[in-house]
Amino acid sequence: PWPDTDGDTVLDKDDKCPEVAGLVSNEGCPQPTKEVMDELNAIGAAVPFQLNKAVLDKKVTTVLDIVVGIMNKYPTTSFVIEGHTDTSGPKAFNQKLSEDRANSVKDFLVNAGIASDRLSAVGYGEDKPSSSNKTRKGRIANRRVEFKVVE
Repeated sequence: PWPDTDGDTVLDKDDKCPEVAGLVSNEGCPQPTKEVMDELNAIGAAVPFQLNKAVLDKKVTTVLDIVVGIMNKYPTTSFVIEGHTDTSGPKAFNQKLSEDRANSVKDFLVNAGIASDRLSAVGYGEDKPSSSNKTRKGRIANRRVEFKVVE
């Protein structure tokens, strides 16, 4: 008989995460909890994009290193990186900018060792604000990325 080291009913020979109890539907690996995803999104909201830019500066890399650590704990989970902008500038420009922001984060994560086939990037432009665009603070908050688990 095959062992089941972590006791999750997925035999080690079929378990992609044999040391950690996980879900049968996820090849024996855990899925991130709501708390983990809330933490990822708090980090994504802290990615300080400059107005009209998608470039990641040095402050961002320490933030995204935390994201890499979390994603490495869930090796079979796929994530969507959503880019967002404030309402400054034309809508078409903001749509492209949001896509560029999501892709710059994706590129960083891939360069840090996260498999590119686990990541997809999408831009929502100014269509999903997290705060009011009427204040400077709100506009800064709307220049962000969010992470979602691919079900």
